[in-house]
Amino acid sequence: MGDDVLESTVRQWLRDHQGSAHCATCIAKDLPNEDVRLIQAALDDMAPRAIFSAGACACGAPGLRYGW
Repeated sequence: MGDDVLESTVRQWLRDHQGSAHCATCIAKDLPNEDVRLIQAALDDMAPRAIFSAGACACGAPGLRYGW
């Protein structure tokens, strides 16, 4: 259940920041109560879904964006 809640939180965060890719570390800065490793696991689970696309985060790390 906790993973579903975190995935939902990360998915909503990506929706709220559409237009650019973000890595787990940068997302964790806005979600300070969440573990970077768990955020990365959520990003990994969401990555194959059609609504998400891979890209470079502003910090240069690989990230995920909501939309194409």
